[in-house]
Amino acid sequence: MIWFLALPRWAKGAIGGVVLLLALWAAKALYDRSVVSEHETKIQAQVQTKAAAANANAAGAVSDTRNAVQKGNDDARKAANAGTDPLRDGFNSLRTEAGKDRPAAR
Repeated sequence: MIWFLALPRWAKGAIGGVVLLLALWAAKALYDRSVVSEHETKIQAQVQTKAAAANANAAGAVSDTRNAVQKGNDDARKAANAGTDPLRDGFNSLRTEAGKDRPAAR
């Protein structure tokens, strides 16, 4: 450390300036990391909220679809049991049911 004292005044100023710039750069980097971390925490909470809502909606949609398919199958079984041509009557019942809400299924 004694060598530092032996340096000319301009060299001490240059070294001090470099040290100051490095300290400011490190402080800015730490501040940026804290801002990014805070933002990521906030966004993660929003994502979890939306994911929970989507999960609840998906469960309802799956249940509704399962019930609709089961009803269609039951109706097709009843139509097949009641008619003279069980295969045709069952398929006609399924086609009629599918055509109500899904035009591409006709």
